[in-house]
Amino acid sequence: MQHRGLRESAPGDIEACALAVRAVSLLFPAFRLSWLVDEIAPALPRELDFCLERANCVRCATHFKGWADVVVPEVFPAQSSSRVLTMSFEEGFSAADAQSIEAAGIDTAAAAKLIGAAWLEQTYRHGFVHCDPHAGNVLVRRFNNSNGRPQIVLLDHGLYRELNPDFRVAFAAIWRAIILADLPGIELAAKRLGVGDSYPLFAAILTQRPWDDIAKKNDLGRLSTAGRGAADEVMIRAHAQRCAHTRYFYHLSDV
Repeated sequence: MQHRGLRESAPGDIEACALAVRAVSLLFPAFRLSWLVDEIAPALPRELDFCLERANCVRCATHFKGWADVVVPEVFPAQSSSRVLTMSFEEGFSAADAQSIEAAGIDTAAAAKLIGAAWLEQTYRHGFVHCDPHAGNVLVRRFNNSNGRPQIVLLDHGLYRELNPDFRVAFAAIWRAIILADLPGIELAAKRLGVGDSYPLFAAILTQRPWDDIAKKNDLGRLSTAGRGAADEVMIRAHAQRCAHTRYFYHLSDV
């Protein structure tokens, strides 16, 4: 249920955000933050429309109709409105609650793989992506009475992003190039995504690995974050600062 007055106060929140962005832009011209307002202004009213969330929920459920291990709550239109959304109650553990998931005998590695597969399905097959996939919006539970097989529940369908085919192809291409350490391929795909010459930073952000690791060939473990330490984070941060000083900022508002 939506709090009374929330929708009416939203325009004021957007204007306050725009004012803050304008102030920062005046004080720090090198930081281009207007994209924040461009993202928030159309997104906030959509998140406050529960009729739209209901439609998103139904569409998402259609996309996973053949996936027995991915559950989307059933919605009840007769008991719903633009401010009230009634759905089936679904149990499960927060995706971040590894201790409870393990205690329930659920295979955590399989659960992680399933979550990743669900978002790949949304991104590449359907181009209709859940925009708020934090741990509280992804529940993990045992699949029926199986021995460790996980099932996930996707919650909070208020905000989705449509990805056009060109973006999906370019995004797939950059990941393929990263995996193969194909540096020209990374540059080409990143530029198709509108990143420009800051493709090393973009690749580092995607992988959470320093560019030097990404560029290594014949090293299958170079992209693993398991051994990531403070030194790697310092390298990524230093690269980002260099890009900031040379105005290597970008946004993907056209996807």
